[in-house]
Amino acid sequence: MMNRRDALYWFVIISVEISFTTNSPTIATLEEQQMFISKMESKRAQNLTWTCECYNVTYGMELELECRCHGRGLLEIPTDLDEKLERITLTESEIKVIEKNSFQPYKETLRDVILESLPFLQVIEEGTFMDTPNLRTLYISHAPQMKSLHGVFFGVTARKFRSLRIVGTGLQEIPDLSNLHNDNIVQMIELDRNKIERIPNNAVKINAEQVTFNYNEITVIENYAFNGSHIAALSFKGNERLSEIKQYAFQGLSSIQQL
Repeated sequence: MMNRRDALYWFVIISVEISFTTNSPTIATLEEQQMFISKMESKRAQNLTWTCECYNVTYGMELELECRCHGRGLLEIPTDLDEKLERITLTESEIKVIEKNSFQPYKETLRDVILESLPFLQVIEEGTFMDTPNLRTLYISHAPQMKSLHGVFFGVTARKFRSLRIVGTGLQEIPDLSNLHNDNIVQMIELDRNKIERIPNNAVKINAEQVTFNYNEITVIENYAFNGSHIAALSFKGNERLSEIKQYAFQGLSSIQQL
């Protein structure tokens, strides 16, 4: 009889990439990938108001250790999870501040941080991801009280960072991306459905395949807003209040193919 704690789960993920023509979409590729999950014996503290569950997850041939924490009573990042943690998901908690040293126990192996449905989150302290050499993804969504991310990438040493997604938050200012190492060619910077009102001079300096500011409250894009950046695709869809794009707004921006 299989112990529930050691239960194994199989998933099949179907990934469809769609390319659009002027008339109709056509399916370009269809990828199938098996994901294998083995639930581990938990190494975390638990009470009645929050819990963390950890899994060994195999994406294709790559094994990763993932922990998912949730519950209203969770007010800080747990520090007693497996020290080899690679992916952490934090959802539906009442955490207000993520302190600078919150991820230090996992800094050598941490790759992906997902912060979702955190209605009370206000601050991620400067230097929180300092000296995390393998950081590749930061995803923050549905955090309406988070208005800024000062110094979020300060001290980040990762050279394979690939995705920043901040969606549906109270973000009013564009995070400083200049601290990301020049070796990083980021796949996606998504700053959609926030409260950004303007893109000031020298606001964005990044090497990226795609950057989006869709459905914000942007009214103006200042001169040299993307100075020093290499961006292939840039989008401002759904900014209904956008009334002014300065003459030299895109001066200093290289590699642009789609705007």
